[in-house]
Amino acid sequence: MELQVILRNHSGEKQKFSVTPYVPAGWRAPAGPRRVSLPARAEGAVRVPLIVGPPGVGIVTADVAFGTCDLREWIEAIVAVS
Repeated sequence: MELQVILRNHSGEKQKFSVTPYVPAGWRAPAGPRRVSLPARAEGAVRVPLIVGPPGVGIVTADVAFGTCDLREWIEAIVAVS
């Protein structure tokens, strides 16, 4: 499975974004952050491949960092595994 994190650079300057995912126990995601550079006022995405656990519902969160901002567990996805 793969999640896509959509990011928007609202600033008037190019920004480097990093997204660090956290997954439920028994799931796996790549170690370390996924990174993307976005031009001013542009939108982009990073892909986060996941190995999910048994059927059920899991919550995936992620830190988002850019410039001087470090937003801990800023985004989340509710993932249903069947």
